[in-house]
Amino acid sequence: MNYISSLSLLMLCCGIISCTPVPKPSSEQKICGIPGPEDVIIDNTGSHKTLLISSTDRRHKTALGKILRYDPKAKTLSTLNRVGDSAYVKTFNPHGIDLVKGNDGIDRLYVVSHPTKKTSQILVYRLVGNSLIFESCPSKHDYNCLIQSANDITATPSGVIYVSNLRNRTIARYNPKDKKSGRWTRLKTKLLATNGVFLHKGNLYCSGIAGKVVKLTPSPLSENLNRSRYLQLCGALDNFNPAPSYTTTSKVLVTTHTNPARFALHAWFPSLSSPARVFAVSLDNPHDISEIRMTNGARLPISGGSSAAIIDEELFVGQAIGNFVLHLKRGEWRNFPLYVK
Repeated sequence: MNYISSLSLLMLCCGIISCTPVPKPSSEQKICGIPGPEDVIIDNTGSHKTLLISSTDRRHKTALGKILRYDPKAKTLSTLNRVGDSAYVKTFNPHGIDLVKGNDGIDRLYVVSHPTKKTSQILVYRLVGNSLIFESCPSKHDYNCLIQSANDITATPSGVIYVSNLRNRTIARYNPKDKKSGRWTRLKTKLLATNGVFLHKGNLYCSGIAGKVVKLTPSPLSENLNRSRYLQLCGALDNFNPAPSYTTTSKVLVTTHTNPARFALHAWFPSLSSPARVFAVSLDNPHDISEIRMTNGARLPISGGSSAAIIDEELFVGQAIGNFVLHLKRGEWRNFPLYVK
């Protein structure tokens, strides 16, 4: 038994040590001054597309988090001003975010926030210019048994919210019209752990730490759903984002930590790199997959990559623990087609 334990530990250590080195980005390829830019999403509300970034410093936990906007045309980085936070918002540490135009025409930012290490909140803000105006806190209290380890979030124009839970195999769903169940219900994904979540044509796509993507078809007012495995990638999958302009609108970008053990240690040891890969995946054809790499075929120069977005053929990749967003201009990256069973 001791031999088996020692062998397992040795294999784990070898897996941590024997890892493809992560290239270092140039200073021009980094948008600096953003601690823990875990999620990056596209903001279409202005005259041109900008990038919204959730920022939480996971290495210096006394610092408060914030939502930032990066303007690729002006090359400026600014902090969105939060207005009218209720008594529920004691500490703001954003994680996953989603921007949705409601049926009423209002642009709303849905935010997963962690008041403490072991609690999660869901916050809703109206996005007006450079201000986030507090609207609601559907989770109400700091502790909600359905969102104990919230990671990613997505919402519909009617206000239905889906939240992934990292430490269990569920999606928490909030339906403002479902008063019978207290508005919150639990959907089982059967993933080892649920990270990313994305809505497309009425289906919910979820990613897990074992490299799987599952496709769920939720029933509007019940916990019943059709569930099917969509595809198998590699590593620990993180967040989804739509992949616009350079490809069809049915594609999403999904980021993965290729060595989960190294990623876990990366939080404690900044010098220990954690390779990341970004895939472009079709949600209409599971065999239509490509990987985004540098033009010469090299891996992306970022550790702990967690979310990716494309604006006008410029690639942006956030990272869960570091302090910059990777910014690759047109011609610095390209797609390499893959076939994954």
